[in-house]
Amino acid sequence: MSTEKLRVRILNGYRAIYLPEHPNAMTSDNWRGFIYEHIVVAEKKIGRSLSEDEVVHHLDNNPLNNKYENLMVLTRGEHLQLHRWI
Repeated sequence: MSTEKLRVRILNGYRAIYLPEHPNAMTSDNWRGFIYEHIVVAEKKIGRSLSEDEVVHHLDNNPLNNKYENLMVLTRGEHLQLHRWI
């Protein structure tokens, strides 16, 4: 990560950080270079990039709590089942 001050914005209730070197950083004009913080934290936790079929679930349902203990990587199907069950 560069030494410039970390740029943070909120998008859809989630914290997005400016990390233009991330391969999955957003590309829209208003959000170019930003990525959701929970994705970056989860990828560090599991030691790899998320697959296209994986999402990050916040165990406490607080989208701003991106502590690694609060995040769980699930397939899209598992995530859908979890929310149906909840």
